[in-house]
Amino acid sequence: MAGLEFDTMTGELSIDASADGHSGTWLSMHCAAWMAVDLRPMWWPGVKRGTDVVVNGEPGVRGRQRRATATPHSIPFILSGEADPSGNPAGDCSMDLDALFEAQLAQLAANVAALSVILAAPDNDDGTRAASLAMPGGLGTRTGDIHVLTFTDGSDVDILIVGTLDISIDMGALT
Repeated sequence: MAGLEFDTMTGELSIDASADGHSGTWLSMHCAAWMAVDLRPMWWPGVKRGTDVVVNGEPGVRGRQRRATATPHSIPFILSGEADPSGNPAGDCSMDLDALFEAQLAQLAANVAALSVILAAPDNDDGTRAASLAMPGGLGTRTGDIHVLTFTDGSDVDILIVGTLDISIDMGALT
């Protein structure tokens, strides 16, 4: 199979790519065309919100309960033009280098378009998409709703785009 050699040592993230964001049309973030590089920050509990109360004339503060709140994550991400998401190569060794490079650039553009479906706002009331994180080592699966915010293009290297996929987990963490 051609394309990125991906591993799931830090987990495997899938995002619902359906129009409404919750119909179970899962798009893996780990395939021959693209790869979420490091999902370890998603293992941790999410951000908590809340503040303590200062009581006039008393030392210290009165503690208040903290609650989970939306937690942003910038996931290192790579897109490749070497193959399509199924691993079919964009060209072969019988092509001259210029033709192969052009075929791979065209495939890269197609891969960007295929991945862009998750960047579109879903047709639901809260704008969320379902997400699933298969934990490494058979430690189970965590699920929840996320907002897919943007893909930030960090650098282009021939047929690779290295950047970050920015998401926000509504309840702080996938559970």
